[in-house]
Parts: sequence; C-alpha cells; structure tokens
Amino acid sequence: MRMRGIWAAMVLCLVALPACGGGGGGSSSSPPCPTTGSPRAAVNGEVTICAYDIRYDTKEITAPAGALKITLINKGSVRHTFTIKNPDLNLVTPGKNDTASGTVTLAKGEYKYECTEDAHAGAGMTGKIVVS
Repeated sequence: MRMRGIWAAMVLCLVALPACGGGGGGSSSSPPCPTTGSPRAAVNGEVTICAYDIRYDTKEITAPAGALKITLINKGSVRHTFTIKNPDLNLVTPGKNDTASGTVTLAKGEYKYECTEDAHAGAGMTGKIVVS
C-alpha cells in the first residue's frame, strides 16, 4: 500500500513539473524578454515588449520616425493585446509564451498603447511610444 502511494506521488510530480515553466523547448518556450526598463529604445526599427499579468515590462518606447516592428511576448497567464489607435495596430497573444508581431509606420509624435482585454488598461497596462 505504501509503495502505491510513493508511485502516485512520483507520477504527480512528473505531471506537475512542466507547469512550473522552467527551461523548455516546444510550444512552452518563447523568446526572452529584454531587460526591464523604461524607456526602451527600438533597435534597427524593431522593439520587443513583454506582457505580464496586468502590466507591460516598459511604459515607454522610443523610436525614430518610420516603420516600427513590434513583437509582443505574453509572459502572463491570461490573454493580452498591444493596441495602438491611429494608425491602427492590434497584436493579440492568447496565452502564456505566445508571441505576436506587426509593423506600423509612425510619424514624429507620441502614440499611446494599451491592453484592450477586460480592465487591463484601467489597471495601468498602458504606455506610450515617443517617435522623434
């Protein structure tokens, strides 16, 4: 009887370990997030931003005018978006470790971005892109 309990505990550990999110391969891994900080400068017309539960990892992105490729990596446990209005860009990541990319052309100025899921923006999941 005791042996059966030990085997059951071992099986549960093996099932639970992948959920801890360590190392990985397969669909459970995603590109690494940049070093957290604000502002985050676009490099070669590209920038990556990570979404966690009710926050982005930066509140400000800086970029030169022109095309900007944005990659959103979802590190949270719920669906997130990265949405800019005028010009429109809406990136959606349904779950943890999902990524989405899109390119938008921006003129000099400031553009607000937000997560449009539920009350995420109201909870502070917003930021701005400063284009020079």
